[in-house]
Parts: sequence; structure tokens; C-alpha cells
Amino acid sequence: RLEYVLEDAEHTANDVDENVFSLSSVKDWINTTEDCHRKLQEAIGLVEAVTRQARRAIREIKVHSNDQLKQRVDSLTQRWEHACQRLATQNRQLSHITERYAEFRAAREATMVWLSETDLQVTNLEHF
Repeated sequence: RLEYVLEDAEHTANDVDENVFSLSSVKDWINTTEDCHRKLQEAIGLVEAVTRQARRAIREIKVHSNDQLKQRVDSLTQRWEHACQRLATQNRQLSHITERYAEFRAAREATMVWLSETDLQVTNLEHF
């Protein structure tokens, strides 16, 4: 289960299309990355349990097996941390894109209102 969650997170983190221009696509990616990040956080207990068991086993077994097990545990930990960091970074970037787009839409709307008002004023001046 842990390997599945970790692979899913890595796949999602690597699959984000940074050239998405559609707001709905960006919002979908935000939901996807948030969901994946939530799954990672829910599975952190598994990572901690595996790490504890592995460290206990490392202390109890012979020296020649120690290095291999330690490398596997370290690899799992690094993959886990990298996936969490990458998803968090991408989520921040996608949220920033969404905020900037909302700002753009608000400015565009204000500009359209101003243009309409100016057009009305010009039309009224033409009638005099």
C-alpha cells in the first residue's frame, strides 16, 4: 500500500502540465495535487512504522545486511520527502496561477465597466 501511494504521488508530481492555460484545468490540477498530498500525509504513519521496523532490524541483524536495508530505508525516505515537497511546490504554483487569473478577471471587468461608461459619455456628447 505504501509503495502504491508513493508511486501515485511521484506520478502525479511528474505529470503536472505547467503549460496549462485553462482555469478549469488548473483548478483540476490543484484538486489532484491536493488529493495526492492528502494521501501522502495520511500514509505518513506507514512510513514511520516501516522506518521504525527497519531501524530495529538494522540494529538486530548482522553487519553485511545492514547497508542494504539502510539504503532501502533511506531511499524510501528520500522519495517520500521529494514527493511531498514537489506536490506542495506545484500546489503553491498552481494556486498562484489561479489567484493571478482571478486578479486579471477582476481588472478586466473593471476595465470593461470603465470603457462602457466612457462610451456612454462620448455618445451623450455626440448628441449635443
